[in-house]
Amino acid sequence: MLAAAAAIVVAEGPGGSATAWISRLSSTQLGVAIGALVGVTVIAGFPAFAVALLRNHGRLLVRVDALEAALAGAGLPVPRPALRANRSSGSGATSGLPIGTALQSLRSMTSTVCG
Repeated sequence: MLAAAAAIVVAEGPGGSATAWISRLSSTQLGVAIGALVGVTVIAGFPAFAVALLRNHGRLLVRVDALEAALAGAGLPVPRPALRANRSSGSGATSGLPIGTALQSLRSMTSTVCG
């Protein structure tokens, strides 16, 4: 199969350059071609970037878990996570403000110094 393709190429003789068509493009066409090449590269590279990012994130989570286990094994207190909205603690109570608490007005939360 490959020998047949090679025989056809040899029979045709030398042809034009594989990149000669680039010199015939207008500046607009060249810009579109470069933009398409960059776009395809970004789209093709994103899954690899996402996999690497998630892999590193998982590795960091495993390390943090090991550090917390070592702290707990040494009898040192393990810091608890910050307050989480709308999640219940171990006692069944929710963290954060109680339901029905009035919000502060935006005027009391803004600075008068900024103007």
